[in-house]
Amino acid sequence: MKDTSKKIFEEIKKEIEILDKCKKHEFEMISFGKYKCLNCDCTVNGNFVAAYRQGYEHGLNVIK
Repeated sequence: MKDTSKKIFEEIKKEIEILDKCKKHEFEMISFGKYKCLNCDCTVNGNFVAAYRQGYEHGLNVIK
């Protein structure tokens, strides 16, 4: 169990690093509720995509 938890944690850590390095995510649905960024290949769920898009729109409104 401990090895499995460590492996899962390492996968999450790797995915976060990929997410953080991407200049701008452009998501495409790959299956129901699952999206992949066309720029960095990260895979996220629909909740993340919705929050990202909302945050991006708010950011654009702030700089206008």
